[in-house]
Amino acid sequence: MRAERMSESSEGAPAPLAGACLDRAHALAPLLGEAAPEIEAARELTPRVLEALHEAELFRLTLPGELGGAELSPGRLAQVMEIIASADASTAWCVGQASGCAMSAAFLSPEAALEVFGPGDAVLAWGAGAAGKATATEGGYRVSGAWGFASGGKHATWLGAHCKVFEADGSPRLDAGGKQASRTALIPRPEAELADDWYVMGLRGTRSEGYRVNDLFVPAALTLDRESARERA
Repeated sequence: MRAERMSESSEGAPAPLAGACLDRAHALAPLLGEAAPEIEAARELTPRVLEALHEAELFRLTLPGELGGAELSPGRLAQVMEIIASADASTAWCVGQASGCAMSAAFLSPEAALEVFGPGDAVLAWGAGAAGKATATEGGYRVSGAWGFASGGKHATWLGAHCKVFEADGSPRLDAGGKQASRTALIPRPEAELADDWYVMGLRGTRSEGYRVNDLFVPAALTLDRESARERA
């Protein structure tokens, strides 16, 4: 069924679905423009804006159809982002970053993907760089580290922790190319300590703040290697 849907349009999602996403973005633009000063002052997206974004399913643009996603192509996604950004740049940045993170669903088992992205208000956010340490243990990894610039972290339901992987004995795990392996661990947001450190001049409403965890167990099924074609469904 997914193959049939993908074949209906060279743009990824079927033309009617892609068009509906554009229509939804256009319909939300007045609300976003009106809310822009409040978003800037509060340094986060307002509850009303978040409710509208979820209702329009604009955080599900890049998710697979099996999870209720639109499977938008990069070109269509850029068009949606342009519409949203014309009304409020912080909102567009949050939706765009979440759309990139949501592509990780393709690297998870169906069960794990459903756990993370199944709820209607699901949003995954993460920071840059493999700043964490994931130590292999029975059934998964013990994860520690601190990350920054998690755009939308305040309203996210999950956070991603990019880590270097170590074996249980403390030695680095090497990949096929001889480099230290990396994995991204997906963590329920309440399990992380958020840092109220986003005081900037531009894109204040993205709330791109830092977060940390210490010796947190993450099941193997909730980790992924974004560089591994083998893990991509």
